[in-house]
Amino acid sequence: MIAANERDSFLPHLDPILRRYSDKQLAVATTWANHFCVPPEDQRRFIRQYLQATTPPAVWAIQFEYEGRSVAFARVGRILQWFDGTIVRTTACEGKYRVPRRKPELRAAQALAGRIETLPLYADGGLLTSFAQKARDWATELARSDLGERSALVAGLDTQSPHLRYLRPRSQYYLRLIGAALREFNSALDHEILFAIRSVQCVSPQLYNWLASGEKQRRLQALRAQPVLIPMLILGAHHDTFPWPHNDQGFIEPSWPELNGLLTEPRREELGRPGVGLLAEATDRGLPLNEVLAWLLQAPKASVRYLGSCRPGRPGGALFHIQRAGHEAWGRMLVGASLGNRRPRSKADWLALYSLMNSIPYSITMPHYRASDESVSIDWNVLLKGCPGSWSDPGWPEIEGTLADFQEFYRHLDHAAQYTGDVATRFFITRSYAQIARKVHQFHEYVDEVQKALDQEFGVEWDELQQTWSALLPMGTVQCPNGITVVELRCPADLMAEHTSMKHCIDTYDYSAFVGDCRLVSFRQGNAVLASAEIQLARHVDSSGRGRRQQFQCVQLRGPRNQPIAPTSAAGQASRWFMRGLESGRIQSSQEWPDQTSRLKRYAQSERAQRLSGAVQAWILENMGGQP
Repeated sequence: MIAANERDSFLPHLDPILRRYSDKQLAVATTWANHFCVPPEDQRRFIRQYLQATTPPAVWAIQFEYEGRSVAFARVGRILQWFDGTIVRTTACEGKYRVPRRKPELRAAQALAGRIETLPLYADGGLLTSFAQKARDWATELARSDLGERSALVAGLDTQSPHLRYLRPRSQYYLRLIGAALREFNSALDHEILFAIRSVQCVSPQLYNWLASGEKQRRLQALRAQPVLIPMLILGAHHDTFPWPHNDQGFIEPSWPELNGLLTEPRREELGRPGVGLLAEATDRGLPLNEVLAWLLQAPKASVRYLGSCRPGRPGGALFHIQRAGHEAWGRMLVGASLGNRRPRSKADWLALYSLMNSIPYSITMPHYRASDESVSIDWNVLLKGCPGSWSDPGWPEIEGTLADFQEFYRHLDHAAQYTGDVATRFFITRSYAQIARKVHQFHEYVDEVQKALDQEFGVEWDELQQTWSALLPMGTVQCPNGITVVELRCPADLMAEHTSMKHCIDTYDYSAFVGDCRLVSFRQGNAVLASAEIQLARHVDSSGRGRRQQFQCVQLRGPRNQPIAPTSAAGQASRWFMRGLESGRIQSSQEWPDQTSRLKRYAQSERAQRLSGAVQAWILENMGGQP
């Protein structure tokens, strides 16, 4: 804090702008100037910019009457949210709109409404609750923008950064302001619609706008009948992802003439806009909702009807699905609804199904990993033939592990072998779990033999087996509270020793570690190895499109002979504690995993790599190319 006598002597040197601020405000700004090491000659300019950006904060809301309507504004930084009495729209606070930085008086708000009303605004953005990732992203952006030209210093921070001392409390402060502003903004909205979207766990302006821009009672009735599918289609169906029903003969015409006018090419881009889409037309006309959805999604009517009986608390709401599976997330729910006696009934059942689906290799589910453009559709009833009938059965983790191991077929193929990869994919989508498990086991044994033969033919230099990749854990080991020790495996020799002890294929992951794709650790109790884990980094993108920090993920946790590790076991508990420690920064770690393969002779031997890839291709074509 600046003392009174010090401030009196300091004031003559301050510019007129800084004279308006209190001792406490100047002291806080000076603290951050020192924290970010602002040079003395730039400190006055930094302090002035910081105080102008934060006093007052550009977060406010106001509700008022305008031309006989109850309307509202909410400003959050550079975003202006406008409720015109019917729908919620957003725009950027550009200079031509003359949006005030502080909360305006009634006359100024009415003048702003007159300027905004004639301009085209977006109807697919905005925010209605601070309990959302977008609200956290907006709060973080406000905290960053307060630093002006030094905002880049607090972008993409890791958990060890000293700048979190600034970013975390400032973001929480802005998040509280956003929550208060949204409460005032929402008081002008239709409370019946607000209650409806909260009850289906989808507090989204897009869903609000859809319900408010047509036959409200019919749309509310449709939402109650399909509390997950309707929001999922409204939020996720853009003109390029909307589920247009096709078969081998082409487009499938609807059974309702009222919908034909919406199916022409020029109108498809309107499907995501409120009030004009196919679902809006079908609902407002009172067409049978389940039959329309069954035609639209090309799903059995019984499956659609079953999903209508599932409240969002069990399978998860639309926002949950879209966040984890993208804009076509309804496919996951339709799979569950098509499983007959295996249909998930409880929240635990649905989570078990999602966990199983997440174990399917990405090379099967992602089209760009295939040579052909043909769609891949897994027959889940065939795949799960012979599997447990209850989702609480303890055998599911082993099934998930085996299905995830199918990725090994693609890992050993080079980019020129996409046709062979397609053969493996066709095998997977047409076989039962028992057939897939048998091939995975045979393949592990075959690759192990090929690797040993190539090592004998080409030779392996001992110094390369001792060559280490960059570390995940600078200390090398971590002691868990339950007595388990986490030991990082740093070189091919470590992987070979782990393979000898555990009898699984971790010894083939040396290339993935050297190239920087993963890191590998061992969970041990004394001299006994309990489990091995593969850890990867996943980079997430926030709702503004800016990249956030990378996140650690444990993609595999296996015991002896690739057996799954129970979450309640000592190794399972240690793994959970360890991953949480990595994410929180409690455990010191490194995210710098450079590609080191160019320095190693064994990977520079293109003939060895080609021989391995060729052997794998030949095995796949011979063992997977025939009929079942």
